[in-house]
Amino acid sequence: MGKFFYTILLFLVMLTLNGFINSPAGAAQEHPRVFLDGQLMTFDVPPVIVEGRTLVPLRAVFQSLGANVTWDEDTKTVTAARGVTLIKLQIDNKTAFKNNQPVYLEVPPTIMNDRTLVPLRFVSEALEARVDWDGPSQTVTITSKYKDSGALSKGEAGSVSSYMIYYGYVDGNIIALAKTYDLVILHTGQANLTRRQVEEIQKGVDPLSPADDVLVLGYISIGEDLRTVGLSAEQMKADPRFTGDGTGPRVDPRGPHPNGGAPLPENDLLGDPSPSGSGFASWYLDDNNMDGKPDTNAFFKAAFVNAGDPAWFEVVNNMTKDGADHISGLAELLTTGYGRGLGLDGVFLDTVDTCAPNYYTDQNSPNQSEFEWTTPGFVEFIKKVRDTYPNKLVLQNRGLFFFDPRQEHYKYTTRPYIDLVLFESYRLNSNNFEEYSETFFPDNKYNYAPKLMAEANRADGFEVLSLGYAEGPPDKMSTDTLLGSSSLGYDSLIEDIEEAQSAGFRHYITNAGIDLANTFVMDHADLTDSSPPEWSSTYNANAWPPGKPSPRTGIQEAAAGRGCATVRWDVALDSNRVGYALYYQTEPFDFRNDPKLTTAKRIVLDPAVGDGYAGGVGPGIYPYQAIIKDLTPGQTYYFNIRAFDDSPAANEDSNQVCLSCRVK
Repeated sequence: MGKFFYTILLFLVMLTLNGFINSPAGAAQEHPRVFLDGQLMTFDVPPVIVEGRTLVPLRAVFQSLGANVTWDEDTKTVTAARGVTLIKLQIDNKTAFKNNQPVYLEVPPTIMNDRTLVPLRFVSEALEARVDWDGPSQTVTITSKYKDSGALSKGEAGSVSSYMIYYGYVDGNIIALAKTYDLVILHTGQANLTRRQVEEIQKGVDPLSPADDVLVLGYISIGEDLRTVGLSAEQMKADPRFTGDGTGPRVDPRGPHPNGGAPLPENDLLGDPSPSGSGFASWYLDDNNMDGKPDTNAFFKAAFVNAGDPAWFEVVNNMTKDGADHISGLAELLTTGYGRGLGLDGVFLDTVDTCAPNYYTDQNSPNQSEFEWTTPGFVEFIKKVRDTYPNKLVLQNRGLFFFDPRQEHYKYTTRPYIDLVLFESYRLNSNNFEEYSETFFPDNKYNYAPKLMAEANRADGFEVLSLGYAEGPPDKMSTDTLLGSSSLGYDSLIEDIEEAQSAGFRHYITNAGIDLANTFVMDHADLTDSSPPEWSSTYNANAWPPGKPSPRTGIQEAAAGRGCATVRWDVALDSNRVGYALYYQTEPFDFRNDPKLTTAKRIVLDPAVGDGYAGGVGPGIYPYQAIIKDLTPGQTYYFNIRAFDDSPAANEDSNQVCLSCRVK
């Protein structure tokens, strides 16, 4: 027995040593571990390492990062959509696509045990998450809300769920409150900011964790020169900062167009000298009365500006808080090496409405401003901000005409160059004689919001913030309600939040001075989304007086082409971002027995601008269209389009609108 016993013992010892020698230190785990925001992820098929790259089951990671996932069995292609980001990967293909731009992968997606595995780092970083790898423990750490100051890209603001806008002085209490938001807009002229204060806010409540970092944006006026507030024309002419080359003020090169309507001067951004004289900088305007003096805002007493003048961009870029202008310019706001070097995450561009359609005001208006001819120049200014500071966020205040095809401005849309839009006074305005206008609010809700969201939800779209004011008659509304010390106007404030959210906005409410920091919306907003998007319409037969448009549900047109078909549809609204899925097959749909259309092919649509939409809205004109390729000639196809949101529940509507066409 002794010889046999020792033989077995020796075998077991060698087996144990061999296992120890060939195992990782401590044999802690067989596969890499993945933590998402501090939580260990579990997978039915574990992650693997291929050629030094970690591959994980795609659906688990995509959906955990808030993306909607679809799978095309025919082409073995995965499509993930979140916010303005659209990702496509194909099995065994080292070229992926992010927003239609090719991205090279060192390891292609693959299928293991009937599960599709994809490179973790590409997927996570494509969705603006931070990925860290610890080799000794074979641990991957993903931080989903990573916001690296100075290294942002268009679309990253798509994850903003709360924001604060504040024009007052910044102290310790304001900093502590600002840290609790996703995004904060500060008026640096009023705040007297320092880089230390900005850094403190950016690091969030937990300075050691990037998961709660805060995006900080700085105010800047591009359509009015705030340096001139309260100055007379004579005072301006005595200051070389306002005389420039002496060729201003300038006027519309098309001649007087009080009601607009003429094509905008795309190739003449500077305009003509005022017929009544010059002596001022070339960026000032004189279209209101052509008296040879810069026109000024009747309310805020600042001179209107042609943002398209290249000389004006240099002024706005180079201003400093501690210099003669006493205003922070772009370079001081967005870098850490110029002036105060505030190092903000982006800019809040105000006074864009200077280039509004001429018919918005006239000589009898309290604040006449007929400068629509400067529209192409305003777009060039915003584009230059994007080009000069490509890794910073750009938030545009109002300028909703850029997203309205009824206006000539739509042809010069700012959509490709901005990350966010602020819809100020969507419902509650800053007037002290009314809570909201019974004319303007329905116009905003039924006419502007559907068109705005049709643009926001395109692949190169933006997120929409909205702003309400706790003002109005003193017997109906109190700003103290925002602070919890009154209940006056409470129901109206709650309604304001709900109206904004139902349109797809992220809301904030303040006082008329925008210097009342509070958490009212954050405390009362319910971002839970368990309902599918609601179909609306960019065309409204009840446009004026404003009434609710008749919804145009699902697919509206299906036109056959050679080996393809073009489908067209209208907008749907939701509290979260909306996407559109096309279902199609060669047999009529059986909605009764297969309501989820499981037998049909499903693809997520990437909507182009519909034919004719750039020229205005109408009964047969739609904001969206897509061409469905690789169809069989002579075959009849049946189409259905459904709207879905990007909430964790991925709610999708179940309309049964079907159109068919026979492919040529």
